[in-house]
Amino acid sequence: MESEGASRTAEYMALYRAMESARPRHRRLFTDPFAIHFLRPSLRRAAVLCRVPFFAVAVAWYADRRAPGARTSAIARTRLIDDVVSQALTEGIRQVVILGAGFDCRLYRLSGIDRVAAFEVDHPATLGAKLSRLRNVIRRLPGNVRYVEIDFDRQNLTEALEQRGFDRGQPSIFVWEGVTNYLSAKAVDAVLCYVAGCAAGTRVAFTYCIVAPLMVPQNFQMQPGSLVMSPSLANLGPLVLFPRSCPLISASEDSNSIGMTTRDNTDAHTLAGLQNL
Repeated sequence: MESEGASRTAEYMALYRAMESARPRHRRLFTDPFAIHFLRPSLRRAAVLCRVPFFAVAVAWYADRRAPGARTSAIARTRLIDDVVSQALTEGIRQVVILGAGFDCRLYRLSGIDRVAAFEVDHPATLGAKLSRLRNVIRRLPGNVRYVEIDFDRQNLTEALEQRGFDRGQPSIFVWEGVTNYLSAKAVDAVLCYVAGCAAGTRVAFTYCIVAPLMVPQNFQMQPGSLVMSPSLANLGPLVLFPRSCPLISASEDSNSIGMTTRDNTDAHTLAGLQNL
């Protein structure tokens, strides 16, 4: 995926997180105080309007009409992955890796990450844009976070990540949200094989798209939170495919082969329903 498209898609995901963070504290699924700082002025105004209940409903309606399923899927999967990462930290995970980080700020907002080694991996242009904005919000970036520049389709993850100090011998959690649908099958396989070769207890939470609806979309009924394709999404990037499912996979004790076991595989429509979205 082109870096400009990646950054723009990341911005819309930040908008959805900012909208959710503007809801009353007892109703929101998570709080991301950084998200609003990654928005252009027009989108930032929309996020601020969401602090008023009437306008929040109107903005959400417009967003859902323009990109059906995108907001609810993004919000639901954010909460799910937040919980997965937090649980992994309580179970002794020593490293957190955000692959294709975009404007994801889990490394700065989730409790406990400051005690482990953390890595943000993304295209140099996207990482550069993110860091320039973060430095306006955070006086001093956390010393435990390392930034890894990579193009997944053209560069080797092993070399890029381990040059920055990642230790395959330590149990880790990889987060790969909203990325696989932009990559080649070869690139996806390479990343999963790398994760499978890491220490026992390593896991990866990632989103992906079902292939069949992409090939013949007219044969599939689109539902809120499910995979969505629409001409109205063209200005969000070269190709925007909202993931239908979010599996949590854990490396087995024997990773001589691919050795990965599915722990959970929840489609976005069901997940959004569980979160009352």
